[in-house]
Amino acid sequence: MNNVRCPSCNEESPADFRFCGKCGGKLIQYCLSCGSENPLQIQFCGKCGTSLLEKELPKKDQPQNSAPAKILVVDDEPYITKLVKHLLESEGMEVEVAENAKTAADLVAKFRPTILITDRMMPDMDGFELIKLLRRNTEFSQMKIIMLTVVDTFDDIRRSILVGADDYIRKPFDPQELIWSVKRHLKKFHPWEEKK
Repeated sequence: MNNVRCPSCNEESPADFRFCGKCGGKLIQYCLSCGSENPLQIQFCGKCGTSLLEKELPKKDQPQNSAPAKILVVDDEPYITKLVKHLLESEGMEVEVAENAKTAADLVAKFRPTILITDRMMPDMDGFELIKLLRRNTEFSQMKIIMLTVVDTFDDIRRSILVGADDYIRKPFDPQELIWSVKRHLKKFHPWEEKK
């Protein structure tokens, strides 16, 4: 199978990879008609024949004439915030990042995210404390919170949910799992995932 060249960083990866190992760029695109996966360099969907080269197709799952979903990503590892920001922006979302929980707490009031994605272990204030702080404020009670962390013990998962997290994803994470979790909380699905 031929390699696929990443449109973001020009690095080559095997065609069955979904994301570039170097920059996180998307190597697979989805046919908007049938939902099948296709490497970026293929011109037509192998399943239904739809052209994949149309330039003005709307972003997947982003209703036209609506504001993009706002996502705040909090992690003290810059490569994680960069990767998550890239993944979600490629899905048509507006993304801000914070390198620690204190900065995130200030940014929540200004940016007003629909979803907060936070690490568990950070200096000064950890993810648990950030969630508790935000859940005490009724202004942010509807905001969805996803814990994205390397810690994967049952006690940590249980504690995250008890303090107010809506979801828990373990690192290293599958980019598609994160995207699907965000879209699930936004109640935005691909047409083939919607209940008929």
